[in-house]
Amino acid sequence: PIANIAPISFSMMAERYIYMASAGPIMAAAYGIYALYKKAQDAPPWGPRVVAGAVLLLLSIFSAQVIARNPVYKNEFAFYTAAVESSPDSPPSFKGLADQYMARKEYAAALENFGKAIALDPVYAEAYMGAGIAYGKAGDLDKALLHILKAAQYKPDDAQIRFYLGSIYSDMGAVERAVPEWERTVALSPAYSEAYNNLGVYYRMKGNDIKALSMYESALKSNPDNVEAHYNIGMIYEARGDMAKARRYYEGFIRHAGPEYREHKDNIVKKLGGWPR
Repeated sequence: PIANIAPISFSMMAERYIYMASAGPIMAAAYGIYALYKKAQDAPPWGPRVVAGAVLLLLSIFSAQVIARNPVYKNEFAFYTAAVESSPDSPPSFKGLADQYMARKEYAAALENFGKAIALDPVYAEAYMGAGIAYGKAGDLDKALLHILKAAQYKPDDAQIRFYLGSIYSDMGAVERAVPEWERTVALSPAYSEAYNNLGVYYRMKGNDIKALSMYESALKSNPDNVEAHYNIGMIYEARGDMAKARRYYEGFIRHAGPEYREHKDNIVKKLGGWPR
């Protein structure tokens, strides 16, 4: 993997790529130290000790540097904080730190770092997308839309950007403008489960349960753990009076749903007459 013959990452340059190449210099250094040590044996009695002491000092310095760097790898937040300090001209470092602030729901700090990434790279689509999502979370949908549109301008065929563009339109109440974006999302990425689910919600809203059910089933086919698709299919079958099928999907919802769905889970448990066995 470290030979990078078949690239496994977006990074064209990374420290891990020099592991194999460093074998030659390491062996050369070891041979050089050994040769120096052997030659020192012909010198005064303290010669080998001087060489051994120098090697020990060198190893101690390197070991201290390794130990000093350990806190940088404590977690991703510490890593990207150190990255922006050591590489203040690196857009991906600021974007990575912004993503960490997003995970902490510190949207103001996230936007500050997305802004720095964009200032360094004005066509950085992922940074525009991140800023758009952050503005959306902060409730500023106009700025959210502006940034997502910028991202789409620089990467028009990115499925994730298209999905979020549709989501912003939906949050703004422009669902009819959202649908083409979600359709384009699944055209670009046929396994995009969330987009199928959103399309299902749209068609259910339009009264087309057959089309909605097809979208929800595609969502589950792409991701069997999509809790919202389980729930939505259960609702369709319940509305049809087919509680046997509804139960199967409701139980799937209960199994996979996290704590954020607790209220929905409690309601489903009441419908089912208790927790599924």
